[in-house]
Amino acid sequence: MQVPDLSQANYRFMLSLTSLKVEEFFELLSYFAPLWERYHRHYDLQGRPRRIAKYSEHASMSLRGSARKLFFVLVCLKQNALQCYHAMGFAMSQGKVSQWLKVLLPLLEEALRRM
Repeated sequence: MQVPDLSQANYRFMLSLTSLKVEEFFELLSYFAPLWERYHRHYDLQGRPRRIAKYSEHASMSLRGSARKLFFVLVCLKQNALQCYHAMGFAMSQGKVSQWLKVLLPLLEEALRRM
């Protein structure tokens, strides 16, 4: 599942999947993105410290870009479905969904706290 193109036609789509209006999504993204970038620079997806700081995402990463990561975690929280459901929707394994949620949920909480 891709982050929807945020034209007026998809405004309701974003609201129904995430409970956020497009403007609210982008405002939250402005807090979430720097937190993800800082985390990714120093830790891998398993939470292990990196030996050398990393400044860009690998091309094969299952969720590329901060907007897609935020969309993923918001959809998971709103829909509250099984992880295997989200795995199919986002083209990854159930284990990868679990890894992503373990990393992204605390970052989302911190972004909301900072807002």
